[in-house]
Amino acid sequence: MNLPPDEFQPSPLTRASLLLRLRNWEDTVSWAEFYRLYFKLIHRYCRRAGLNHGEAEEVAQDVFRGVAESIGKFTPQPRRGSFRRWLLNLTRWRSEEHTSELQSHHDLVC
Repeated sequence: MNLPPDEFQPSPLTRASLLLRLRNWEDTVSWAEFYRLYFKLIHRYCRRAGLNHGEAEEVAQDVFRGVAESIGKFTPQPRRGSFRRWLLNLTRWRSEEHTSELQSHHDLVC
């Protein structure tokens, strides 16, 4: 699902220093800041993609886990918005996986 990117512009630019600090999983202050900055964006994307509140919460958890697992490999690009694009792609992939799993489960039950 491709949602118009301009709907997600209000969130602030992600500071490269925050992304670097996230590489330390024990830096709870940085992770709390990251969560505060991006939870609503991720949740809203999932809801607009058709997931209910609980499903959106679950996908958001998966996205944050994915960020934690991948942030060490992420290289910030000089162009504006590269991290947000990566984060929204990760959100879209997780959302589509979740929807596919729900459909597969539904097909098995019915």
